[in-house]
Amino acid sequence: MEPPSLNMEPEQHEERPRKPLSPYSISVGLRAVAEEMPSSRDRRALIRLSEQIRSGKSLDDLLAKNRDLPKDLAAVVSAGVHTGKLPQLLEEYLTCHQSLTSVWRSFYASLLYPFTMFVVAMVIMVIFFGVVIPDFSVIFSDFGLELSALTLVILLLAEFASTFWPLLALGCILLGLLVVLNRYLPFKAFRSKLFQSLPLIGKAQKMAASSEFCSRMSILVDCRLPLEEALRITSLSLKDQYLAKMAGRLAKRVESGETCDELARSTSGIHHSLANSFRWAKDPETYSDGLKSLASVFASQSRGLTNQIAVIIEPLTIFGIGAFVGITIIALFMPLINLLNALS
Repeated sequence: MEPPSLNMEPEQHEERPRKPLSPYSISVGLRAVAEEMPSSRDRRALIRLSEQIRSGKSLDDLLAKNRDLPKDLAAVVSAGVHTGKLPQLLEEYLTCHQSLTSVWRSFYASLLYPFTMFVVAMVIMVIFFGVVIPDFSVIFSDFGLELSALTLVILLLAEFASTFWPLLALGCILLGLLVVLNRYLPFKAFRSKLFQSLPLIGKAQKMAASSEFCSRMSILVDCRLPLEEALRITSLSLKDQYLAKMAGRLAKRVESGETCDELARSTSGIHHSLANSFRWAKDPETYSDGLKSLASVFASQSRGLTNQIAVIIEPLTIFGIGAFVGITIIALFMPLINLLNALS
């Protein structure tokens, strides 16, 4: 079903001209927002900008030369000063930033839990393969016991682990480095897209990224930036590199002359709700409200998926560890039980 046309003529309201904000007011507003920013880097950048504005330097020059301030925040400050709506836009940006921080923190916490369980499982396996099983292997050899197929498999795994443990340790170190140095490695967009194909965890990341896209776009639309500029700035601000790449491509398509309806019809590779939302872009107020609603929906879906991850991973991991320990104990004690039966 085609959505209703949203390209309606807005009611004309006569607005009184806004009084230009003084450098002191701008400086105080930026410092107040800086105190609430979750990121220490953004906090320092805002405080530095506030002090420079108070000293009498030009805001436009400072924003053009500033490399520490996020691109979308710089656009919000510039638009807020020129429209006289700096307090409202900064408050909206701060609310958005805090909400996104909560969404991403929940997502990363969902990754931390299975990673912790994986480490626990690896420690248990190392204890068994490195300490417990070799002692049993010596006992079996001394008594010349006949071993079952299951026991032989366990002993072979222990021998493999003791022989190639340097390679296994190196593999774990490299895996840890991949996680730590993820942002510095090439093919970010491809790796992000590949990660999103994973069940539950990948979809949770996709929903969190979509929520961030909608939140950041809604603020820039409220600043009345052109669609192509809003998309370009959003592409420089997103954590998810695949969606950032797609936003950059969309900005180029708008610059080349594609209409909002054409974007809605022909855009693929992103969530269908994001593509359909471009139909509203002709009316900035409606578009901004629609993006905020989508951001809330995507954030709720991401949190729901992260909760499912914890619910599913915990019993699976406990069952896996229990099964490994149980099978190993049975395999190791089976020959000894057979020996005792033979002696009795």
